[in-house]
Amino acid sequence: LIEITSTLQKELQQKLEKLDSQKESLCRQEQMLKSKIQKLEDDHKKSIEYLEKRYTQATSKAKEALKVLESKEGRRILNSAHAIKPQIPKKKKTDSQQKLQIGDSVKYRSYDAKIVSIKTKEATVEVDGIKMRVPLHELEKSKPTDISKREKRKMLHIEVKKPDHASLSSKLIGMRADEAQESLDRFISDAILSGFTEVEVIHGRGSGVLARVVKEYLSGHPKVEEFYTPKENLGTTIAVL
Repeated sequence: LIEITSTLQKELQQKLEKLDSQKESLCRQEQMLKSKIQKLEDDHKKSIEYLEKRYTQATSKAKEALKVLESKEGRRILNSAHAIKPQIPKKKKTDSQQKLQIGDSVKYRSYDAKIVSIKTKEATVEVDGIKMRVPLHELEKSKPTDISKREKRKMLHIEVKKPDHASLSSKLIGMRADEAQESLDRFISDAILSGFTEVEVIHGRGSGVLARVVKEYLSGHPKVEEFYTPKENLGTTIAVL
């Protein structure tokens, strides 16, 4: 009996030692797994930080490239304009241009118009119910003529001809604020006379000066129903007429 008891004790002791050994092995494996998980989390965090850094650098370079592109395009347009300007003969003012007053009947290009208001270098004229701002030097005072009542009645039906070279898009990049406003005014007037319902104004992003000039002008124009900037191209504004 003593021998049997001793044998059982030894077997039990061996099993306990084996279980302790297995427990230690499982603890070591658990610790290794925790270390691997922590390492994976650290590597994942570093990868995200690296990708965010690369994304920030890429977007920054893209913005700088866009500014340089717009700047180069603006300089190219200005250089072309400066090269052409000396070849343009200066137009002498006539007596009719120097004496223009509010209410005068004038000729603007091929249109019969009436002066509504006058500023230093431009005037607001009305053509068949449409008001537009035009440079003073493009106006010529209509000469008074003796006409019959029948001819006067005919003149009440003014036919406004469409511009020959109207466009659906106008590029203002490289212009000064006053030049951009004058060009935009002619562009919108021609678009209205041509019957366009939607036009595009390209002002670029840059410092935002031209974009502000465009929005201020369009918001105050009576013939512009609405305007918006497309999300895919922040350098343009679409005007609905």
